[in-house]
Amino acid sequence: MVPSRTWVLAASLLLAATFAGSGTFGDETDYQERDIHGWRIVIEARLAESPSLVAPMIEKLEAQLFRIAANVPSPQVDRLRKTPIWLVQTDPYMEAQDFLGLYHFSAEWLVENGYPSELHQAIQFDQRFGREYSPGIVFPQLANA
Repeated sequence: MVPSRTWVLAASLLLAATFAGSGTFGDETDYQERDIHGWRIVIEARLAESPSLVAPMIEKLEAQLFRIAANVPSPQVDRLRKTPIWLVQTDPYMEAQDFLGLYHFSAEWLVENGYPSELHQAIQFDQRFGREYSPGIVFPQLANA
C-alpha cells in the first residue's frame, strides 16, 4: 500500500511540529564568527569546541566557496557573499527531514518554530555536512538566496 500525498504531508507537518524549536538555538548559545573567502560563517560554540566535527565542515566550506568564487562572475559572487552560513552541531528538524543544508527564506517560520530571526536569508548546515559526501551542496543552497 502506497501512502497518499495527504498522509505524507500530514506526517511531515507532524514531524516539523515535533522538532520545531528543539534545535540548538537559544539565548545561552554562543557563536563564533569567521570569514571564509568573503563569506560570513557563524559557528555554534559547542561545535567549535569539537575539532573532529568542525574541521571537516570548515574544510568542505573552504573548498566549495573557493570554487564558487573562482567560477561565478564577480557581481554575482558579491551578492552571494551577503548570505551568511551558520554551522551547528545538531538540528532535529534538519535531521528529521534529512537535510544536510537548508536556506531559511521565511522569517515567520523561523520565529514560529523557535529559531533565531538572524537565520532569515541564511544557510544552515549541521555536523552531517562534514561527514557525508556532499561535493556541491553549498552552491545550490546559495542559489536560493
